Amino acid sequence: MTSKVTDSIKKFESNLNQFFSYSMEEKDEIQLNKLEGKDEFALMTNNMNIQVEKIERIMENDKRVIKEITDIMEKVNNGFFEYSIKTKSSTKELQTLVDIINEMIDKTKVKIDSLNLLLNNYTQGDYKFKLDETHTVGMYGDFGTLCSSTNLLGQSSSELIAMITNAGTNLEKNTKILANSSNTLAISSTEQASSLEESSAALEQITANIRNNNQNMNQMLRIADELNGAANDGSKAAKETFSSMEEINEKVKAINEAITVIDQIAFQTNILSLNAAVEAATAGEAGKGFAVVAQEVRNLAARSADAAREIKNIVESASSKSNEGKLIADEMIKGYENLTAKISQTKDIIDNVTQFSKEQEIGIVQINDTISKLDTATQKNAMTASDIDVLSKEVSKLSSRLLEITSLSQIEPRYYDMVENINLMQEIAKFKRDHIDFKRNNFKNVDSFEDCTVVNCKSCNLGKWVIACETENKGFTNSNEWVKLKENHENVHNKVQEYITKNAKKNENTVLRKIASEIEESTTKIFDNLNDILYIENKR
Repeated sequence: MTSKVTDSIKKFESNLNQFFSYSMEEKDEIQLNKLEGKDEFALMTNNMNIQVEKIERIMENDKRVIKEITDIMEKVNNGFFEYSIKTKSSTKELQTLVDIINEMIDKTKVKIDSLNLLLNNYTQGDYKFKLDETHTVGMYGDFGTLCSSTNLLGQSSSELIAMITNAGTNLEKNTKILANSSNTLAISSTEQASSLEESSAALEQITANIRNNNQNMNQMLRIADELNGAANDGSKAAKETFSSMEEINEKVKAINEAITVIDQIAFQTNILSLNAAVEAATAGEAGKGFAVVAQEVRNLAARSADAAREIKNIVESASSKSNEGKLIADEMIKGYENLTAKISQTKDIIDNVTQFSKEQEIGIVQINDTISKLDTATQKNAMTASDIDVLSKEVSKLSSRLLEITSLSQIEPRYYDMVENINLMQEIAKFKRDHIDFKRNNFKNVDSFEDCTVVNCKSCNLGKWVIACETENKGFTNSNEWVKLKENHENVHNKVQEYITKNAKKNENTVLRKIASEIEESTTKIFDNLNDILYIENKR
C-alpha cells in the first residue's frame, strides 16, 4: 500500500514538473502520467491532468496568437496596414492586447489613408483640398507632425505654383513686348545698316573730294608762293621806278633852273639888242649894219625865250608826269605791300585750311572706319534681333505651356497675391518649419517620462519676429489676424509644455490625447494666421 501511494505521488510530481517545464517553455509538449483507480491520489492526478490539458490548449492557442501577432507586426513593419490579427485568444489579457494592436493598425491605416487622400489630391493638382475633422481624428504626435508637414508641403506648392503662374504671366507679356521690340530692332537695324552703307559711300566720296581739295590747296599754295614772289618783284620794281622818278624830278628841277638862266639870258640879250638898235639908230648910216645885227640878236633872243618857254612847258609837263609817276609808283608800292600782306594771309589761310583738311580727312577716315564697324555691328544686331525674335517666340510658347500646366492646379486665389513679397514668404515658411521641428524635438524624449522646460513663445524665432514687427509698428500688427496669431502661438508652446509635464506625471492617455489634439489644432491655426498676415502685407 505504501509503495502504491509513493508511486502515485511520484507520477503526480512528474506531471506537475512537466507542466511547470512546459509553462516555462522548457519543454514543447507534456506527456502526462495517468493513474488507475479511484483513490484520492488517482482522482487528484486525473483532475490535475484535465486542468493541465485545458491550460495546455489555452497556451497552445495563445502561442498561435502570439505567432500571428509576430507575423502581422512584421507585415505591418514592412509597410502593409491591411492585415489584422484574426485568432482569438483564450485569455482576456492577451485578447485585450490583440484588440489594441488591431485597433492601432486600423487607426494607423486610417491616418495613412487620410494623408494619402491629401497627397493624392495634391498630385492631381488640387492644392485647395483640406482634410476634414473625420480624417484628422487621432492626428497627434508624430502623425500630427507628419500632417503639419504635409499641409506645409501643400502650402509651399501653392506658393510655388502662384509664383510660377505670376512669373509665366509676366514672362508671356514681356516676351510679346520683346518680340515686338526685337522685330522693330531688326527692321531698324536693317534700315540703319542700309543708311550706314550709303553714309559710308558718301564719306568715301567726301574723302576723295577732300583729298582733291588738299591737292588743289597745295597747288594754290604754290601759286600763292609764286604770286608772292611776283609781288615782291613788282614792289622792288615800283620802288626802283619811284627812285627813277625822284631822279627825273631832280633833273627836271635842274633843267628848270637852267631854263630860268636861259630865259634871263634871253631877256638880257633882248635888252642889249634894244640898246644896240638905239645906238645903231643914233649912229645913222654907220650903224645900219649894227642895227641888222642887233635885230638878229633880238630875234635870236626872242627865239631863245620861246624855246625856253617851250622847254619849260615840256619840263613842267615832265615834272608833272614825274610827280604823277611818283604817286603811281607810291601807290604801286603800297599796293604791292598790301598784296604781299594779303598773299601772306592767304597762305596762312591756305595752310590752315590744308591742315584742317588733312585733319578732316583723318577724321573722316576714322569716321568711315567707325561706320564700317558700326555697319558690321548693326548687321550683327539685326541678326541678333532676328535670333531674339525667334527665341522670344520660343519663350512665349514655353510660358504659354507653363501657364497651361499651372492652370491644371487648383490653389486658393489669394496665393497669387501672397507671393509678391518673397522674402516675407520665405521667412514665414521658416517659422512654420520651426514649429514642426519644435513639436518633434520636444516629443522625441517623451518615452523617458522626464519633465523639462520647453522654449518660451517669446524666445523662439517666431516670437522674436513678433516682437520686432510690433517694435517697427508694421501695418499688419494692428489686424485681428495678428492677435489670433499671438494667441495660437502662445497656446502651442503652453500646450506642449503641459503635455511634457503631464506625461512625466504619467497622466491618463485620454488627458494626453486631448492636449495633443489641442496642440495640432493650434499649430494648424498658426499656419493659417501666418498665411493671413502674408496676404495682408502683400495687399497693402
